Amino acid sequence: MTSDLSSATNGLQIPNSYTDMRVPFTPSAHAPIQHSPIYIDGKEMKTPALLWSALIGAVASARSMTPMATLAAARLLGRSTPGQLALLDRPLFKYGALAMGAGELAGDKMKTAPDRTVALGLLARVMSAGIAGAALAPRGSEQAGALVAVATAVPLAYITLDARKAAMKHIGQTRSGLIEDALIIAGGIAIVALAVKPKSRF
Repeated sequence: MTSDLSSATNGLQIPNSYTDMRVPFTPSAHAPIQHSPIYIDGKEMKTPALLWSALIGAVASARSMTPMATLAAARLLGRSTPGQLALLDRPLFKYGALAMGAGELAGDKMKTAPDRTVALGLLARVMSAGIAGAALAPRGSEQAGALVAVATAVPLAYITLDARKAAMKHIGQTRSGLIEDALIIAGGIAIVALAVKPKSRF
């Protein structure tokens, strides 16, 4: 019996300790952590894909015409947007958007300027954010970009209005408006500059 057991175990290496039984850890033996994708209208969107659309919507919440004005300036400088909108190449849009942007900055300092949350103010923000959000979205995702921008602009309009009114109590309408202008214009320029690319010559 003993000889049979010895022959059966001949050549079989029995671990001498617990450490011999451990399985070495190798990264290849473990699947990488997967992050859940985001789907909009059945299309998979990477997390940062609509970031510029959301940010330009935030700009529209404070200055409705600034998003379109910055886009118009970028097009005049020969830059192309990720999203494809024929409207952006029309002279009426480009020069009209710049004029309306400048007019809004001037009108904001007037005592008779209405709140940005009145019906016309919100409508202007919906239109501007929608156009700019679509233009800064990846190609083929223009509709999703427009929706994200509008969804950002409308609620933030109320928040930025409260912040502006609080600032007006301390430094007045003109000074608070100029500070807001500087922040929003700088933000709009930075967002568009990072999102667009040089226009192809081919």
